[in-house]
Amino acid sequence: MKISVLFFLLLIVNALGAQEAVFKDVKGKVEFQLPGKDWVAAKVGDTVPAGTLISTGFKATASLSVLGSVISLKPLTRLSLEELVNSGSGSKTTLKLLSGKVKAEVRPQSEENSQQFEVKGPNATASVRGTGLDTDGESIFVSHGSVEFVNAFGISRSVQGGEFTKTSSGASVAAPIAVKPPSAPVLNQDGTVNEEKVVEQEKQEFAASGGGGGGGGVLDQLGEQFSSQVETKTDTAKVSVSDIVQKVVSDILVEQAAALSANLTIKIN
Repeated sequence: MKISVLFFLLLIVNALGAQEAVFKDVKGKVEFQLPGKDWVAAKVGDTVPAGTLISTGFKATASLSVLGSVISLKPLTRLSLEELVNSGSGSKTTLKLLSGKVKAEVRPQSEENSQQFEVKGPNATASVRGTGLDTDGESIFVSHGSVEFVNAFGISRSVQGGEFTKTSSGASVAAPIAVKPPSAPVLNQDGTVNEEKVVEQEKQEFAASGGGGGGGGVLDQLGEQFSSQVETKTDTAKVSVSDIVQKVVSDILVEQAAALSANLTIKIN
């Protein structure tokens, strides 16, 4: 009897404790490495725990279900599943992006179930609650929802749906710029993420991009758009300052000319 009760308690602890991610889609060379183990080729249906490293090769992608959310790895990406914890009051997912790009559709929070979801990158961390995003750890595009984007120096920006930003030189994070209309979350009627639809959308996006070997995609496109808008604003600011300086100098010259003319008139008389 004691053994049965103990076994039952262990099942409950396991169910409410450490969880696993499940491969929903695999394209090309995708591998994972369990803690202390060798690299293994990934296939649809494989489950992996926290501490697992996942790697995608050239023109390879993978989508995983993680505690009700879906993450998609772009080509040439290496990701570590740092924390996958589920409790009675909510869940916590922490991912460490070592290189490459990821896309995430994060399950929204509810009053009964809190959701902590973080993607830690080389230079910044994205803290998410019920959001769709693309990030490479240095820049981020939020398709819907809201993300707190914090760089390595603790400087943060709140990025809303349809906005893009990136870490800039020094210790700052650039002000987000609206680059697209916010999209609708991909949810089931009960408010959970529609995993099948998210995976299908990712397949279509990858096919439309021509299977870019280096990841490319939305972040590169929006990064160029972002830089263009920033440069335009900077040029406008430079023109404005230049106009002000010219006007000030012109006013000074007019005053000096008037004073000189008055002096000359006096001397002539």
